[in-house]
Amino acid sequence: MHYFLSLPEKVSTEPTLRFWGSHNFLRQIPTPSPRIFHSHSDMVEFLYFRDGMGVCTVGNKKYTVKKGDLVIYNANTLHFDNFGLVYFCGATNIQISGLPPNVMLAPEISPVFHLDYHENTFHHLLAAMNEIAATNIGTAQESCQLLFRSFFKQILYLIQEKQMPVENSLIDKHLSQTTGEKILDYVNQHILDRLSLQDVAANFGLSTYYVSHIFKQTTNYTLSAYQARGRIGHAQTLLLTTDMSLNEIAKKLGYATQGHFSRQFMEIVKIKPSSYRKQFGGRQVGKSDIANPLK
Repeated sequence: MHYFLSLPEKVSTEPTLRFWGSHNFLRQIPTPSPRIFHSHSDMVEFLYFRDGMGVCTVGNKKYTVKKGDLVIYNANTLHFDNFGLVYFCGATNIQISGLPPNVMLAPEISPVFHLDYHENTFHHLLAAMNEIAATNIGTAQESCQLLFRSFFKQILYLIQEKQMPVENSLIDKHLSQTTGEKILDYVNQHILDRLSLQDVAANFGLSTYYVSHIFKQTTNYTLSAYQARGRIGHAQTLLLTTDMSLNEIAKKLGYATQGHFSRQFMEIVKIKPSSYRKQFGGRQVGKSDIANPLK
């Protein structure tokens, strides 16, 4: 189940919880996966693995993750994970000294943290947020924000205590990136901008043929197919964590029509966006209709 919060009426300087929830991939592994790679333009996402193990992709790197691990995804960082029993949450208005807004980890720090003796603390805080949201009482939003700020402070302590070098990743153990990885990073940073092969080639001073070849070799996708999946991944986030209409989502992602958006969503995810929202979507905490998922 996914839960999301509306932005507070008063502007806050505190880290602000926007969505959270849980999913059990151990019990329910739909075909295709309910989630493709995605990023959040203005939020940090936190993923805690209660059980299971696998490999998650963060940007162009892969990491082994197991029970008791916490993964932190900076804003604008493409990521993919579809295994285990997980709690997750996303927050905005995060500012760490020396880093851009909604970025918690410098590039040299691994996004994966082994919680060890901290595990119970993180587990109970996230479980409490879900339990309170499920009651849908009038104070649920405020209570969940307070719990999240305790969770956030624990993460700050964890980062200071357990800074893990990026060399722990399974790939890219060299200090310099390959050309393919540099191109992939650039495309990931502009995943919603509909870059053409000519745009990418001009940025790197390379031929379009070479860019096309090296990108396909690096990702197993053509540039247009990769960008389409990135846009649909972003659409999934909006379907799961907002009550935006399909037409609003289509416009936000640059589709000419809602029909074009729905057809591409169906082609990639294999179900209609409205059905996806009904099956996997959440609800806004505090709304009186708690029985039905988002319309």
